[in-house]
Amino acid sequence: MSENTPEKINSVSRSFRCRINRYKKSWFEDQAWGYETVKLFALNYADANSFGRLNQLYDGLPFFIVKVAVTDKVFDVSFRFEADGMDTISIEEKY
Repeated sequence: MSENTPEKINSVSRSFRCRINRYKKSWFEDQAWGYETVKLFALNYADANSFGRLNQLYDGLPFFIVKVAVTDKVFDVSFRFEADGMDTISIEEKY
């Protein structure tokens, strides 16, 4: 892309349980309950909602869904796979 051409933006979604307040500082804090260097995002709202509901079955905690803008550069180098029957993308901390 030339310097004058804006980079394409992709949308990904993530469900957060009530721990959302921990993310004010950083999404990649070293936490015993989660990934330390990557975060998993759904490729659409419906899958993020399904994932949040699945987690809610285990602990009953409320959840929120956050939509995030991701540039093509980050989107193209991130790892895509299927988790619990849902399309998922793993985005590294450095992005």
